[in-house]
Amino acid sequence: MTATPKLAAVLAAIDAANAARRLGAEEVHLFYRRSEREMPAFKSEYDRSKVEGVRFHWLAQPMEVIGFEGRAAAVRFVETRLGAPDDSGRRFVIPVPESQYEFACDMVIPAIGQARLAALLENTRGIAVKNGLVVVDRPTGRTANPRYFAGGDCVNGGREVVDAVADGKRAALAMAAQLEAHHG
Repeated sequence: MTATPKLAAVLAAIDAANAARRLGAEEVHLFYRRSEREMPAFKSEYDRSKVEGVRFHWLAQPMEVIGFEGRAAAVRFVETRLGAPDDSGRRFVIPVPESQYEFACDMVIPAIGQARLAALLENTRGIAVKNGLVVVDRPTGRTANPRYFAGGDCVNGGREVVDAVADGKRAALAMAAQLEAHHG
């Protein structure tokens, strides 16, 4: 099996898709399991991606990355359809039976979203979790255990990347100050 010069960016990873295009990828394909209407991206980001040359594929859910000789060779997808809305108003994704297909590529950027591991954190000594979020001192990102700092989605519930970056910067400054106080 030979890989074609395509890049499969999985799901709504517009920033990654744009960056890949700017870094020289000949083709960049972005797959999303819902429709264009449900895509959680700003219209301006989406429009910019189209100008960049990113190709969008809707109602396609990744199932498996297929490798060959240690490299990505394809991604197996299943077609989806949208069902009724859930409690948040977002429509359920329903895989379409017998609709699997493979998309050949030579690189995959998984951008599939993540879930907070609050249960893991709850068992970490000195980490307080409230409503599924890590409790921190906002100016420093320091948790109740002075050895641990946190920021981003596990603290704020999932906002913009710039918020996570700001959390990281505040925590880094606080860590540096803490180390300086202890070690001079």
